[in-house]
Amino acid sequence: WGGGLHDHLNDILENGVAIERVWLSPFDESFYVEYSDSSSEWNVCETFSNNRLCDRWINPQDILYTNDSIGQEFVCGQSLQDVKGQLMNGTMEPDYIPCMQIFDWCGNTYSVNNRRLWVLLTAGVNSAPVKYVSPPRHVVAKLENGFQGTTIRLRRYR
Repeated sequence: WGGGLHDHLNDILENGVAIERVWLSPFDESFYVEYSDSSSEWNVCETFSNNRLCDRWINPQDILYTNDSIGQEFVCGQSLQDVKGQLMNGTMEPDYIPCMQIFDWCGNTYSVNNRRLWVLLTAGVNSAPVKYVSPPRHVVAKLENGFQGTTIRLRRYR
């Protein structure tokens, strides 16, 4: 092939497993394999997963926070400021960020993923993929005690 294939697909092709068909994405390293035994395998980029897994797209401005502070990095180590910048300059699309988990409570919508919400809001994104989930118990207790969720602060680096 001359390169450009996902490492996992290279492993499949070199493994000698009986394959019926392979579909390759013209845009990225996504692929679909149909094996001779009628089983199949997907390997897709985050944007495909978001579009398949999210319930809908909504404006982040309609969503409230569930914490009063957040760290400066995502769990993967990527800086919130870097992701915000990439969204603002168009080198990243909102669907590259995993679906934001949200829930409705007493007429408001809240995010379980406060860092994602902050990045989307501060970058000025007006539509993002979301997945509805059940409200976590600890968050419900916080909301029942009057937590508003309208603002959040970035904690300093340690």
